[in-house]
Amino acid sequence: MFVAYMLISVSAVLFSCQFLFQKKYNDTEGVGVYAAFLFSFLTAIVRIILVLAIYGFEHEFTMYSSLLALIASAGLVLNAYFSAKAFENANMSLYSMFMMLGGMILPFIFGIICFDESMTVTKLLCCVFIFVALIINVDMKDKGTRSAVKYYIGVFITNGMAGVIAKFNQSSANGIKSSSYLMLTGIWTAAISVIFVIIIAYKQKKVFVKPGSALISSAMFGLMTSLGNLFVLIALETLPASVQYPMITGGTIVVSTLISYFRKEKLTKRSWIAVAVSLAASIIMAF
Repeated sequence: MFVAYMLISVSAVLFSCQFLFQKKYNDTEGVGVYAAFLFSFLTAIVRIILVLAIYGFEHEFTMYSSLLALIASAGLVLNAYFSAKAFENANMSLYSMFMMLGGMILPFIFGIICFDESMTVTKLLCCVFIFVALIINVDMKDKGTRSAVKYYIGVFITNGMAGVIAKFNQSSANGIKSSSYLMLTGIWTAAISVIFVIIIAYKQKKVFVKPGSALISSAMFGLMTSLGNLFVLIALETLPASVQYPMITGGTIVVSTLISYFRKEKLTKRSWIAVAVSLAASIIMAF
């Protein structure tokens, strides 16, 4: 159990860092559909290479897990687009709250409804604290925030469903091991993305705006997200989803806000209060 807690703690740091590299990519390549598909393709290739480097070429396969991976991959591509559009108006602290709240609430609900995970006072308090943190940090009077709400909702849903689908794979007799599931999602994401990349690139006669920067940012994002998701999938084998995802959420929000601070992004007192509440939520769930 201690190892599982360590894995999700490291995952929270990795997920926070991946946001940084995604933002760097969008700063140079833009926030359109083409940029999102290209980003998804590049990061999927990195995921495939990483899994092959660590686990080799022998992997499990079932039609059940392949279908789950296909659905999850479609969500990953959509998430890349929603994230890019959200970054037009949000700093990393605000973005991570929507991203990670979806990653907490949906697996939390499905864990209790579909996998008979218990509802406890501790879990309920953690969810309440995270919601309070979100409310504190979101200023609906801000025009940019209001215009980006639809993208925040998209990020919320797509990131949350990725966790739900992963739990279905881990909990089913027809599921496959974590490394093979990551490989399948990488293959499906690359396949979906490359079709659209080729079509749009042919029509627009372009590939990269700044190739060096785009490739480095994509590679680093792919490395961070692949390792983070691998650790999450391993931890799911011993730790309930309704425990794991609230802890990841709180930890990621805290680390993302610290990154925003060091990047000299505008952070208000409300942001720091929200961070404190998120940290309290993670501590509550840990104990």
